[in-house]
Amino acid sequence: MLIEFESKLSIGVKLWVWQSELFKGAIIYLWEFYLNLVVFFTVEVIGSHFFNLI
Repeated sequence: MLIEFESKLSIGVKLWVWQSELFKGAIIYLWEFYLNLVVFFTVEVIGSHFFNLI
């Protein structure tokens, strides 16, 4: 009885850890995507203004 409960608990913990790792990975991925977007737009805007000044 106790062993069965422990195995279910360990499976639950593994799933929870896996889920949180997945969640962390998704957040990091989205954050990097967002940063790339910001950098890209900043470069585009500064570049276009810079070329307009010339």
